[in-house]
Amino acid sequence: QYDMDLNAGRIITGEMAEAAARTLEGAAKSLLNYSPELAQQVRDLEEKTDHYEDILATYLVKLSNRSLSHQDSLEITELLHNIGDFERISDHAMNIMETAQEMYEKGATFSDEAWVEIQQMKRAVQTIMEMAINAFEKNDLELAIRLSPNKIFVSVSNSGPTIPPEELPLLFD
Repeated sequence: QYDMDLNAGRIITGEMAEAAARTLEGAAKSLLNYSPELAQQVRDLEEKTDHYEDILATYLVKLSNRSLSHQDSLEITELLHNIGDFERISDHAMNIMETAQEMYEKGATFSDEAWVEIQQMKRAVQTIMEMAINAFEKNDLELAIRLSPNKIFVSVSNSGPTIPPEELPLLFD
């Protein structure tokens, strides 16, 4: 039962990740070619991502109040971190779009050199987002470590005899 519930949370979090990626993609496009219609699409996607966060956080917190295995509890914690990250990506996308809107309204433009740099950054960020979503959806630990080498999460479960509490402090000596 819980696996099914947790799987639904993971699937919906994947949908949220895709929405956050589309928000970021729209914001990047707005820097290159702003239009009020594109800005509205970005706003709508950001609201969708916020909605996902509200629903998922509530769902996962309720799920965490049940009697769960240690592994399921760890996965819920990971999903809660992920939805926070995806929501922040969407918020940053809104900031990018708002900058594009301000530039459009003021008639400001980027230099040719800045255009090249923005396009390079856009491609790099899109690649990283695609890899991150792929790592999330496939639960690919190896890819996740390559994406975030300074942030490694380790989960250990034990199906055998437990370690006596007095020996725990000596484990990593």
